[in-house]
Amino acid sequence: MRARTLGICMPMLMLMATAGCASSGSRFTRPQPETLVLGKTTHDEVVRQVGEPVRTGTGVKNDQPLKVVGYWYYCGLACKLGEERDWTGKFYGRAMHFFFSDDVLVGYDYTSTHDNDDTDFDDTKAYQLKKGQTTRSQVIELLGKPSGMYIYPMISSKTDTALVYVYQGTKHKPRFPRGLETEHTSKFLVVSFDTQDLLTGAEFGPGGER
Repeated sequence: MRARTLGICMPMLMLMATAGCASSGSRFTRPQPETLVLGKTTHDEVVRQVGEPVRTGTGVKNDQPLKVVGYWYYCGLACKLGEERDWTGKFYGRAMHFFFSDDVLVGYDYTSTHDNDDTDFDDTKAYQLKKGQTTRSQVIELLGKPSGMYIYPMISSKTDTALVYVYQGTKHKPRFPRGLETEHTSKFLVVSFDTQDLLTGAEFGPGGER
C-alpha cells in the first residue's frame, strides 16, 4: 500500500504473520463513506466517530506534511467479527488509515479479510483501464466498490480525485508431510479522475504507474 512510504503505518500482513492466534489492535467501526468528506471532514470529527486510533504518526506526500491515524483489529487464525470459528487457515483482520493535511481529511483507505466486508479485488482487470477514456462508473463496474478515496496531496494533481482499492491477506495451508505453508497476498491500486470523471492515471503498489 502506498501509504507505507510515509513510514508510520503498520501493514496488516505483519500483524497477521506475527500475532499467531491472538488478537491485536482494537475493535473499531468502519465509517460510512458519506460521512467522510475529503477537504472538509476534520481530524477531530474522525476520532469522535471512529474512536482513539491505535497509532498516530506524521509523514510527507508530494512535499506536503501529513498527519496519519491508523486503526486495526486482528482477531487471529480462528475468529471472525462475530466470533464464529473457522479452521480453513484464513487469518481475519481489518485496518483503516486516515490522512490529514492541516487537520483536514485528504484521504482514507481500508482493508479487510472478513467475509461481510472483504476488500479483495481482481487487480488483473486494472490493465483494461484507459487514460482519458475509462470513466469512474466503469472502474467501479469493473473492479467493484472502492475501499478508500484520496485527493491532493495523497495524489499529485490538485484537481483530481482518486478511488483506492486495497487488500492484504494471509492464509496458512497444510504442507506435506507436515507443517504449514504461509501465503501472503497484497494488492494496492489508486485510480485518479479529472473533474469530468475521466481516468487520468492508475498507480499500482508497491510502485509504478501506467
